[in-house]
Amino acid sequence: MHATSRFVVAALLSGAVLASAPALSAAPTATLRPGFDHITVPVPPTTLDVYPSQLGIPRTSNMMACNMDNRLTTRDPVVTFTVEEPTAALLTIEGEVAGLQFTGVAVMLPENRILCIREVNRYQSQVWPAGTYAMHFVANGKLTYDALLPVDIPEGGMRVEFHELTPRRMALDLTRGANPVHVAGLRHDQRVKGSGNFGVSCPEGGQTTEEPALVVDLAAPVKRLRVAIDAGSEGVIVTDAKGRSACSKRVWLARDYRYVDLEDVPAGPLAIRTAGPLQGGSREEQSGRDVWYDEPFGRPTFAVAIEDLSRPRDLPWGADDAPPVLALTGPMRALWQGVAPVGKDRAVATPDVDSVRIAVTKNEYNRELGSCRGFTRSEVPALILDAKRPMADVWYRAVSNRPLRVVVAGPFGEDGRPADGYTERCLAGGQQPRAGFGELDMAEYRVYLAQPKDAEPDDAVLVVGTLDTPVDRTAVFREPRADLAVADKALLPYFAMLPIDFNSYVQWSLFTPFERQDLVEKAPLSLFAYPKFDLDKASASYWGVDQRALDEAGVPVTYPKTDEPLLVLDVDDRGRAHVMTTDAAMMTIESKYLGAAPAGTPQVPTEVRNFILSWKDVVGWAIPEDAKEVARVEKAREKAEGCYMDYWDKHHGGVSGNLSLVTYVNGRVTSVRDYTAMVDDAATRKCGLRKVDALQGKVLKKLDQRLRKRGAEHLAEIAKRFAK
Repeated sequence: MHATSRFVVAALLSGAVLASAPALSAAPTATLRPGFDHITVPVPPTTLDVYPSQLGIPRTSNMMACNMDNRLTTRDPVVTFTVEEPTAALLTIEGEVAGLQFTGVAVMLPENRILCIREVNRYQSQVWPAGTYAMHFVANGKLTYDALLPVDIPEGGMRVEFHELTPRRMALDLTRGANPVHVAGLRHDQRVKGSGNFGVSCPEGGQTTEEPALVVDLAAPVKRLRVAIDAGSEGVIVTDAKGRSACSKRVWLARDYRYVDLEDVPAGPLAIRTAGPLQGGSREEQSGRDVWYDEPFGRPTFAVAIEDLSRPRDLPWGADDAPPVLALTGPMRALWQGVAPVGKDRAVATPDVDSVRIAVTKNEYNRELGSCRGFTRSEVPALILDAKRPMADVWYRAVSNRPLRVVVAGPFGEDGRPADGYTERCLAGGQQPRAGFGELDMAEYRVYLAQPKDAEPDDAVLVVGTLDTPVDRTAVFREPRADLAVADKALLPYFAMLPIDFNSYVQWSLFTPFERQDLVEKAPLSLFAYPKFDLDKASASYWGVDQRALDEAGVPVTYPKTDEPLLVLDVDDRGRAHVMTTDAAMMTIESKYLGAAPAGTPQVPTEVRNFILSWKDVVGWAIPEDAKEVARVEKAREKAEGCYMDYWDKHHGGVSGNLSLVTYVNGRVTSVRDYTAMVDDAATRKCGLRKVDALQGKVLKKLDQRLRKRGAEHLAEIAKRFAK
């Protein structure tokens, strides 16, 4: 095993060291007795410089981890401990030693017996008989051409820990108090025993522990009882006071619980054991002990929840911090939004608006499944969706400055427990487009916002609606801090309803230049950045600007000047800022060329730059003021093109390719003319297409002047913002 990894070793140690080993007094010591709970023993600096054979370790098949040609061990024991009376304990060894590859631990047992604990033997435990115990680390030596050099364990590199495994006992009255009752920090005795010994067959837990981890003394009989085990453990076996046992099945619940339901549980002790799949093991001939070489259950500690199913479930929130409820009775006409400020712990109604402020807080919950791996969420949902009828048109959008996920769990019944068909789905959030929740049955669903487990909590916005909910794409949902660095500036977290998921030109081209300028006029000033010098093609590039068309028209490409406001759309992982100019152009600039604030007075251009208007633009950008003139051209073109097609069909037909008109005189070809071009020219003249082209050019010129004027008016209004 590589030394930088964490490993656990147990099933150790009884008796005295062999005669060839030094005295035990040189090693750090510990004393164990029932009820000790937890002990940590640091391993002092030591050198592995002894061949295993010098300690009497034989070279046999079951000693390969402790005696091979490249193995070295310690001359003195690294740790000794004394057990005063039989004690159930889990022994672990943990280390962070760079460059050291541990292979096992040699354990000296009574009557000159030796046990080699291989590194892969994890999470073993037992009841330790009274006596003194010792251990020697074994690792690969530093192999050179002609020697095996010693290796060192530095100070603080290793430690030995002991955890008591005596079954925990507790009295429990389920007729009062919390429901369910959670018990955490349990440890199991990992001496394995087949589940058949308890009269049950466990498909997911054929192997269990000899001693229970928890014994609950029920104060009164319980009609219906559920015992659930947390994620990371395979299952649970429960035995009641009458000796009846039941095993959990593979059922997915809110936290990947596996659970077992019991009927008519009598008062008295209820024993709870972890369970797992059958694993391999062997009997060590040198030690005479059964050693299991795989993890029986996956983790050394676990938690259970004990719930009286005949009582309503206690929800993990009270009246003061209850999540807002959105009743879905039909199409939602009004937009609902949740704004989550940092540091708030409970839902608070916001006056005068149809919205709610919701806290997004970090806690210990870690959804280690699917795309939510590595994300955390609070116990309290951000929102409860109460569907009064089946719905399939409910959408959401959630954004924040950090990566975000949306977790939807349900359906839930009126008692607060998962109902039939329950699932917990991890959905996209953050810079993702508006998405649907999927089909919602007539029930309640809980919606959580999840953020990376190692990140500080951050503001988030959750917006929910249906397909006919009116949406203002440029509504400001949050206000950013005034002191944002360029790398932290981004538009989407503050404009949650922008129909974009990343800042591509294709998506931004769906906005007219004037809609983009409207956005510039609304955007908080702290989202702007400013060039540190006059930009050019060496320091910036445009999106969607047809430079060839500009060159053909004799229009020079103009770049932003020093201190010109640029609205930051996003800053990518490569440090490139994607920005929008005040005259609605899109650009990419190295963020190091930009300042978070202007060095001097912000400079807003007075006219629209790099602008060539096409008729396609005119049609797509038409507003009521332009629509009449655009419609006149489009109507005239439709009529002329209809006339053209009729003439074409009559004189040329549907023949593909060009036709030629050949004239013969006295059997000789006197001329060959392009008949297709003749028909085209005749149809064009007859139907007035050139007149339509002239009309379109006249209107286009007029609208070009009008649109440039509107753009300049927007720029004047934008300039006023930066003049204050």
